[in-house]
Amino acid sequence: MRQAQEARSWEDVAILGRKTLFWYAPKEIVCPTHGLVQEKIPWAAPYARITYRLEFRICALCQIMTQKAAAAILKMAPSTLSNCLHRVITRVRMGIRSGAW
Repeated sequence: MRQAQEARSWEDVAILGRKTLFWYAPKEIVCPTHGLVQEKIPWAAPYARITYRLEFRICALCQIMTQKAAAAILKMAPSTLSNCLHRVITRVRMGIRSGAW
């Protein structure tokens, strides 16, 4: 087991109007079967750059208002919010189809 070479960052819900980032260098192992495998991050989906909490906030706001209004509240570009929303929806739908839920 080894520590990853570079720390990754994940954006979280803003606190008191200030952007919150998590920085962490995940541990890695070299598996003879699967190659380089990285540990599971409990606060975010694989390859995501935002936390589950921010994903939930995006989904909750987009249910009650337009994406443009939600983006303004979260201080995100509307295109970024839209991309995040579509990734979450796709991941959830794939999980339902595969029986993971």
